[in-house]
Amino acid sequence: MASVRRASVADTVVRLLMVVLLCLCITCDGHYLNVSSRWLVKEADGQRIKLACVNWAGHLETMLPEGLNRQPLNRLAYHVNGMGFNCVRLTFATYMLTNATIYNRTVAQIFMDAKLEHTLRGIVIHNPELINLPIQDAYACVVQQLTHAGLLIILDNHVSKPQWCCANNDGNGFWGDMFFDTNAWVQGLCLVASMFKDNDQVVGISLRNELRGPKQNINDWYKYMALGANAVHKVNPNTLIILSGLHFDTDLRFLASNHLKNLSFQDKLVYEMHWYTSSYGVNFAKGNLNKACAIATSSVMKGGASMVIPTTNRSFTSPIIISEFGIDQRGGNKANNNFITCFFAFMASMDLDWAYWPLQGDYYIRHGNEGDEEYYGILNSRWNEPRNTNLLSRLQAIQQPWKSGNFPF
Repeated sequence: MASVRRASVADTVVRLLMVVLLCLCITCDGHYLNVSSRWLVKEADGQRIKLACVNWAGHLETMLPEGLNRQPLNRLAYHVNGMGFNCVRLTFATYMLTNATIYNRTVAQIFMDAKLEHTLRGIVIHNPELINLPIQDAYACVVQQLTHAGLLIILDNHVSKPQWCCANNDGNGFWGDMFFDTNAWVQGLCLVASMFKDNDQVVGISLRNELRGPKQNINDWYKYMALGANAVHKVNPNTLIILSGLHFDTDLRFLASNHLKNLSFQDKLVYEMHWYTSSYGVNFAKGNLNKACAIATSSVMKGGASMVIPTTNRSFTSPIIISEFGIDQRGGNKANNNFITCFFAFMASMDLDWAYWPLQGDYYIRHGNEGDEEYYGILNSRWNEPRNTNLLSRLQAIQQPWKSGNFPF
């Protein structure tokens, strides 16, 4: 079993001070968010904030957010802002925070251990200040640079053991799986909540990505989500707590009759769903697109997105973040192309918060391949330009909230 760090308060404070000095951390007042019915609003004045995010992976084997061998960190952060996104869903692995064989390793040591010498040379060129930092501190520098760029941040506990996600049998899917130790998970959530509790642009912590696998069940979902939510809220009462559903985050139906009403901080609870071309078994490659889209959107609504709409048989409404969706941007996949047209129509009509998967144009290493290209990525493999300007334009069309204040629900 992974060795678990017993971090003292003093150790946490010292580490935070070092990171603040190193990264020249600045924060701005007034970004903390609350839940108001189906909306996310500023805690300070009640003004609605629509999260239009992009996912940036930091949960794979190196645990360093991808692409820092391609471009300087500050350039990437401002590039995200310049493309119109106001938020990054930044993923992390529990082991980065709790595994004694990892959390004190430097970036250089981790990349050398992984035999990624060529990739490491790119980091030396573009981000030399990160090389000799422990991986936790390098991750914190990414968060602070996103802060400098004016971006809001959701920290997503993507996996426990750092690796590509997700499969039913990868050991990371549900509490009690080989790598998914409950105590380490809670400790990791508390540590990340503590690390960034004074940064009001870290607006949310997602407790776990894509619960799945043969052990998944509703009773344990309620038990452990409440456990994690209470733990995070105790450490940082200002942050949103984001909860994912079952079956790769496509199923929150059980909340219709029994949401987490016993938690005292309902104004901080948000739910997330994922929606890809194949998520609901709809064939977007054949037949009538309108019919396929109607079936898919009905499935998404039944799966949990209907929580944004008040009904007589449900006692609450909640924001829903579609925290992952994406397509192969090369354009040759008919099913993907039809799906994304359906998706944009749905999102325009529902005005939901969202996060595109992903930002990264390639990976330090994925599936054993160094520099593995990501064809879903917003950026190209050089990380210097959008991969597909047409898709980016369509995303930009749903980045802003409705201008009218007369929301139908």
